[in-house]
Amino acid sequence: MPPTARSATRTPMGDVSNLSVPVLASSKSLKRPLATVDNDEPAPPDGYIAINNFATELWSAEALDIVHEMGKEANRRNPDLHGICVYGDYFTYALYDLVESRLREWRALFTGDSKSMEAWYLLEAITYFVAVSGDAFDSIDDGDRFFAFVHLFCSAWHTMAKRLHTAIPSSLLPDIPNASNVLMTAAKIVTDWGDVVGEELEDLPLLLRIMLCRDGLPWLEKSTCIMGQNGEKPGDEPPRKKSKMQSSISSTDKHIEQLAKLPFAQAEHEARKPRAKTYEWPKVWKKYQKDYAGGGFPIDGANGFDITKWPKRVRERYSVDNVSVYST
Repeated sequence: MPPTARSATRTPMGDVSNLSVPVLASSKSLKRPLATVDNDEPAPPDGYIAINNFATELWSAEALDIVHEMGKEANRRNPDLHGICVYGDYFTYALYDLVESRLREWRALFTGDSKSMEAWYLLEAITYFVAVSGDAFDSIDDGDRFFAFVHLFCSAWHTMAKRLHTAIPSSLLPDIPNASNVLMTAAKIVTDWGDVVGEELEDLPLLLRIMLCRDGLPWLEKSTCIMGQNGEKPGDEPPRKKSKMQSSISSTDKHIEQLAKLPFAQAEHEARKPRAKTYEWPKVWKKYQKDYAGGGFPIDGANGFDITKWPKRVRERYSVDNVSVYST
């Protein structure tokens, strides 16, 4: 039995074939009901939506439309929605393949123009998709692949955020209305994965917070990936920026404020552990692609994870109504 991603916590893994990813409505249908927030808060900028009526939970319409398409793609891969019976981790692997394909698109956009908003929107969308997918990614039965996937996710965000933050003559992050929320969501995702991936990758949240602090943007941790998804109400979220009236501050926050006063290269050097994994995107992507991306497809006769594109004979073979599937 291969190690599970959460084997470090010794938590037994159950059948995850019934995982599902919510299909977000398109941005056009989201704008009307969700663009109105508390009267004390300004309306979201044009092209941005305050999810669940949280003023700080700001996402671009461009990214949310990509998330909408990714959700539909995910549903086409979900065995439960198509009366298909396959091995338990099928949908988890299908989601990995889906996000990997989008990261491949992001790589092409970033390589073409590392400061383009199109590249930002796509990585923003990937982040939202991962955030709303629950335990889908750390439920995989291959711990090594999960660690490599987290490394790839960290590398993508470190590469893009650093490129924008260190732009000449000044950082471009303050020009992006939701830079703080998106980066802190990525940081929260990695923090939540921390008990699995360990210390080697845990410094990404710290580095993102240092960048935001240096730019004068909100940099305190989020309490959950997407505010409202766990029943929170507007007003429940803790401050995202340190208040002048705040009487106490954690040692980590003090450390961030101190590092933020340094040139970023020096701050990054002091923040990272000596044995930390590299975040150099070309190297990380090349190794991941070699080891995992685009690997062989496990269902005999199928032509990809999209079940709607399977040949009829393959769908019939793996139909829940076909008793023979249980003997294969």
